[in-house]
Amino acid sequence: MSNRDVFHIEWAMFRGMLRVLILSMLEKSRMRGYQILKVIRQLTGRKPSMSTIHDILTELESKNLIKSIITQTSEKYYQITEIGEKTLNEIRARCKSKIMNVLNLIFET
Repeated sequence: MSNRDVFHIEWAMFRGMLRVLILSMLEKSRMRGYQILKVIRQLTGRKPSMSTIHDILTELESKNLIKSIITQTSEKYYQITEIGEKTLNEIRARCKSKIMNVLNLIFET
């Protein structure tokens, strides 16, 4: 398998977690889109496109999981809503043991 193939498999794994990752980040503090992009790059070593981040933020906002706030200086920030916090906690409760089982299998030596 080529490095390119490995890269695509790895990135597909991270892409599948972006929504939950973004909700988790916004649970800690409100952030601008570019800040979200930078943290994702730091955590994953991969840089999603800004349009991918924008599309996910738009989707999460349309589902009332996050909301945008425009400051007086016209900066747009995103923050998690109460519905978003409840949803994130439900995802955590439902998926924690499943994700841990998957990670244990993947990283078992």
